[in-house]
Amino acid sequence: MLCYRTLGLISFFTVGTDEVRAWTNRKGALAPQAAGVIHSTSNAASSGQSNEYQDLIKLGSEQKVREVGRYMLKGKDYPVEDGIIINFLFNV
Repeated sequence: MLCYRTLGLISFFTVGTDEVRAWTNRKGALAPQAAGVIHSTSNAASSGQSNEYQDLIKLGSEQKVREVGRYMLKGKDYPVEDGIIINFLFNV
């Protein structure tokens, strides 16, 4: 944690049905830049759906997080936060 702070880095997470991954990016990076860490063509991300890790642990499921209104849609100008779980959306 101290090393990440010193280097100006954060971790964000992606969650799928069969995998959870942590990704590293620069603090203050916007959603398209963070999506680009996952896949080089992902800079086309238009937005992301996100929720806090602590909310997921506390409430027990993504469905419960949605029910209490803690699952949020963020635009491409959203600076990805440390510890956030994000699902990137693309204009196709």
